[in-house]
Amino acid sequence: MKNKNHLRTICAFIILLIMVGATIAAADFTESETPSKQAIENCAAKIFEYDREQIFSDVPIQQWYTHSIHFLSLLDENIKAVEDENTVETMVRFFPSKAITRAEFFRMLKSYGKLFRSEKEFTLTTKTPNKKVTQKEFSLTLNRVMGIPVELVTKEFKKNKIRGLSRRDAAYVLLKAAEASMISSAEETICQVAALEDPDNFEEIFGTASAAESPTQDNQDDSELPSPPQETPQMDDRKIPSIISAKINFAPVNPRAGESVKVKVQTFDSEGKTIGGASLKLGLSAGLDSWKYLPLKETSSGNYEGEISSQWAGKYLVAITDGNKTFSGSRELVFQPHYPAELKLSLETSQAKSSSKHEAVVAATLRDKFGNVIETSARDYRVTTSLGTVKKTEQVGQETFITIESDQWGPAEISISHLTRSVQDASAKISVPFSPYVVDVPKGMDAGNQVKIPVYLFLPQSKGKIAQYRFSLDYEARDLTFQNITDLDPNDAFDAAKITVSADGTLLLEQTTHGLPVEGAVPVGMLNFISSGVATSGTIMAHDGTVLTDHEKIIAIDPSSEWGEDFFRWWYGIKPYKTVCLDIWMAEGSGVNRTEALKDAQKASDMYLAAALKSFCPFYINFDIHFHTISAADWTAKVDAIPGTANVLDSGEEANLRNNFPGTGANCVQIWYVPDIAPRPDGLDPAGLSYPNDGGIAVDNHGDGIDHVLGHELNHQLSGNDVLDSPNDQGNLQGARDPKNPMNYNDPGFKLNKAQCDLIKRQTYIQ
Repeated sequence: MKNKNHLRTICAFIILLIMVGATIAAADFTESETPSKQAIENCAAKIFEYDREQIFSDVPIQQWYTHSIHFLSLLDENIKAVEDENTVETMVRFFPSKAITRAEFFRMLKSYGKLFRSEKEFTLTTKTPNKKVTQKEFSLTLNRVMGIPVELVTKEFKKNKIRGLSRRDAAYVLLKAAEASMISSAEETICQVAALEDPDNFEEIFGTASAAESPTQDNQDDSELPSPPQETPQMDDRKIPSIISAKINFAPVNPRAGESVKVKVQTFDSEGKTIGGASLKLGLSAGLDSWKYLPLKETSSGNYEGEISSQWAGKYLVAITDGNKTFSGSRELVFQPHYPAELKLSLETSQAKSSSKHEAVVAATLRDKFGNVIETSARDYRVTTSLGTVKKTEQVGQETFITIESDQWGPAEISISHLTRSVQDASAKISVPFSPYVVDVPKGMDAGNQVKIPVYLFLPQSKGKIAQYRFSLDYEARDLTFQNITDLDPNDAFDAAKITVSADGTLLLEQTTHGLPVEGAVPVGMLNFISSGVATSGTIMAHDGTVLTDHEKIIAIDPSSEWGEDFFRWWYGIKPYKTVCLDIWMAEGSGVNRTEALKDAQKASDMYLAAALKSFCPFYINFDIHFHTISAADWTAKVDAIPGTANVLDSGEEANLRNNFPGTGANCVQIWYVPDIAPRPDGLDPAGLSYPNDGGIAVDNHGDGIDHVLGHELNHQLSGNDVLDSPNDQGNLQGARDPKNPMNYNDPGFKLNKAQCDLIKRQTYIQ
């Protein structure tokens, strides 16, 4: 018979597999004994467990469930082995794509039910035969009709990540649940395979139906049987379709910082049909090396919900990930700043640092309650000053700069407010000093080196022109040793100032013009000191001055009578130098040479220098740089891992770089310019990554156009990852959201602040 022959082929194949793969073990029966029905059931179940993938390897996918019935029929010696063609035709044939209906499920239960010798009435209602069967109905019915525990059926659904119930899925889950039911209820009987050396003994040993019960039809045409496929399908072909893409919706679509955004996600297979059952997360990428993951909950098949909230105002790339890959359909979500809460004012450029020596620049930054900068327009600011005039108001990046030009001495009380549609959002005041003596003291000094301090005299136009001057200057004699004075402008009307040095640290400066009187800001001279010790702070203070004008009027300048002694106080710190060793590795294919790498390092060095000069960082940093190369052959042999992408730094491969290219020493920061950095599971394609606990920085410079990547990553590295990126700096406590800060994703630059400098102290690297 055609069906019996096919059954024999399957059985023989199974037994051959067992003969190869199983170990002969002691059992409750010998070769000459006929095993009990329980032993047969146990043995058959274990055969199915051993190599279920191979059992159906000779049949097309759409018929695998039919042949599983042939095999399951062996579990009951009272049921003949599906030998006649009519029986095969009555077995419900499910096709993969369409959902199972109540009517089809009813027919399937009748087909499969006889394998379990069920005499129960199939009570599933067919009043709505075309209605889809739910998973719950499927599980409960199998439990009621066939006695398969609900939890076993449910487990198979979850195990195979089935949410939508297709015809093929229904048959597959039933088969797997039946198998689990048999194995869970059977005793641990070991199959005795010694008696199965001859495949012809299969029926004798297992007691399958005899030929007399089903007439032999050897001369029957076999053309109706499915022929073996040209390529053997694997079990993976029978799995549910994979998620290919995701559709993401936000509500609201334009949130403000601090608000919650409801996220709804639909997942689809390659045919555009919704598919679920996966454990998914929201991947959020802010830029460079900042990312985080948030949970998603499946509410129905292929439909998920989550929530995103952020106190950071900026752009996230939102992706759907299962932890290994990201599905197409990522979207951008931009959190706008919250409403204006405060106006931050700072003295960007003091009188001493301005080129004219009679101007000062104030920076205004409008922020929300979370510290986010709110983009503004210069025309929306209203500025008043008690001294001088407002020369210019301009917008540069996220900041507004107001230039005040002084026409007098004294503190300029500056009031600034921001208005939106004539409604005042926020206002603030700042006091900016304008002094007759301008001493441009550096904020930081290197112990043991010479320090040059320029000094100017500022006489407003209303006071006349300078004919002669005299004033004193006090300094910390314990920390500074005066050397000499040089003329800043040999071509002006003043020669180098005459100077008298007192032992207590007082300098008397005086000079008379040798030509016509001069006006405005006059360079007096360059004072040269040697920093003789290390101190945290000190003072240089000017006082007791007089100026003789061209009108022969003597102007006495008494600091205490007008604006107080502190008006002339400058603070400085004498700071040590620290050395940071950098091992810079340039991999072949990275497109980076020594010149480009050195340029990046110089910008990072300038960042730390500027912070030290502003009294932010407690020391200067010198880089000790060692250059190395990694050939393409070495990258392939020593970096690329399997599985992985060739010539790409995949996750975990930084360990290969670290272990195979040790560099100068453990105290050196390892910097790898790599051909490419693999995108993260959440969709982030980083230009740089830092591994603070292991010691290494990876940089991908391909077309990123970002020149602060190395400095950004060094801040992570030298702080042990304590310096945070702007999305993670809640409340802007570190200032990572400040304009032009290297950790700011919205407006990056090189302006470190004191809070960040205080964290850059990892002794492993800072020597």
